[in-house]
Amino acid sequence: SQESIYYMSGDSLETMQKAPSMQVFKKKDLEVLMLSDHLDEPCLQKLADYEGKKFVSIQKADVKLDETEEEKKRFTKVKDMYKPLTDWWKDTLTDFTEKGAMKAAGVKIEKVEVSKRLTESPVVVVTSQFGYSAQQEKVMKAQAFQNKDQ
Repeated sequence: SQESIYYMSGDSLETMQKAPSMQVFKKKDLEVLMLSDHLDEPCLQKLADYEGKKFVSIQKADVKLDETEEEKKRFTKVKDMYKPLTDWWKDTLTDFTEKGAMKAAGVKIEKVEVSKRLTESPVVVVTSQFGYSAQQEKVMKAQAFQNKDQ
């Protein structure tokens, strides 16, 4: 039995099933709700929980999965070992997004860290805990452009 009800949003089931965010959930045989309608995610966020189980987006940075003490210790060692690399990546990406070619896009890099969630992909971009998911941003932009034309 799962502690939380995990979900993700996207354009299609096929796209969501291939997403790097899904890797650890498939590996651990955890169920994930796939939300393909643009209204699903905002409605789920308003509900917050169902029968005592919280809804948790797997596309956000704060997803926590059950792990043993041994796994926690091992991950802490790996994180410490790669700290110089993650610091370098953060500095490099920050320069690129805030001072370089992507400055006009308004992209901000909050942090770069080693992940427990990836099993096959080398990297994944996630939304901060309180930020909009990529799907929500896409819907909001589409609505904004639609309102301009009216």
